[in-house]
Amino acid sequence: MSDGTNLFAGADSGYVYFSTNNGNSWVLVNNGLPNLPIKALVKVASNIFAGTSGDGVYVSANNGANWTASNNGILNPQVLYMNTYGNNLFACTHNAGIYHSTNNGNTWNLIYNNPNRVWSLAFKDNTIYAATDSGVIKNENLVTAISAIESKYQSYTIYPNPSTGVFMLRNIADISIVEVYNVLGIQIFKQNINDNQLLIDMSNNAKGVYFIRLMNGHSLVATDKLLLE
Repeated sequence: MSDGTNLFAGADSGYVYFSTNNGNSWVLVNNGLPNLPIKALVKVASNIFAGTSGDGVYVSANNGANWTASNNGILNPQVLYMNTYGNNLFACTHNAGIYHSTNNGNTWNLIYNNPNRVWSLAFKDNTIYAATDSGVIKNENLVTAISAIESKYQSYTIYPNPSTGVFMLRNIADISIVEVYNVLGIQIFKQNINDNQLLIDMSNNAKGVYFIRLMNGHSLVATDKLLLE
């Protein structure tokens, strides 16, 4: 990857290399990265993002000198490809579709739910193209689609959060399926709903961080974090 001045290269060994002289010499910059294959490197603003095969997305704000995980909302840690569209950040995953972030990877939303692997993305005008195991799919209204997905679920509420076991989900009239996953990406709860609220009892689960996924059919999804104390 090039940002116009510097070069970055990722390797299956889990290493990221950095060059400031057109590749004549390279420096290892992988402090904080897991020992997993680096499948993608992209830049948004001053941040470098690395997609790993097994531990999601990592971000560096200092040209790779230090890396931290950036996975809030990503339920599948197998990242196959990443790309950017303006300040929009996209991560393609193994058997879990395409994730999108508008805030430098602080949070992610699933904008395309697909059981197949998504290998790459391309953009032309207002159209997004995705190469999957089942062929190429496209959305000709990229900006409109993203805006609809991100604004549709802003009104839902989850409380209390953190909770000691029971979470109340409200204002979900447009949501048909609720799923909860642990940090390993394993589904621990799923329910089809036809109501404006839902009680989720996680009293028998271990304390920690979980991710909730709100779905309308198979395509429109919001994700959020649950903290069980």
